[in-house]
Order: sequence, then C-alpha cells, then structure tokens
Amino acid sequence: MAISRRLPLSADEGARRLAFVRERALRDEVSLLEWSERILTADRVEEIFQPA
Repeated sequence: MAISRRLPLSADEGARRLAFVRERALRDEVSLLEWSERILTADRVEEIFQPA
C-alpha cells in the first residue's frame, strides 16, 4: 500500500495555491452565471445550446 505524504507548503507556495484556487472558483462562478442567464432568457430549449 502506497502512502503519499505531502510536505507542508511554504508561505509563498500556499499563497500561490490559494490564488490559483480562488481564480478557478471565480471563473467557475462566471460560467455558472452565464449559463443561468442563457437558461432564464431562452424562449426555446434549442437556444440554450447554440453557440454564444
């Protein structure tokens, strides 16, 4: 059985990782809001999946 051990992150690595995760979360939120707007404003289901 292999056990993976991660070394504690240095302050710089931790800040970089936090920034990366935060940026990804913000992009995901924007994407979700864009899809929500498409769904709420579509007159037909086909309009939801048409390229923007």
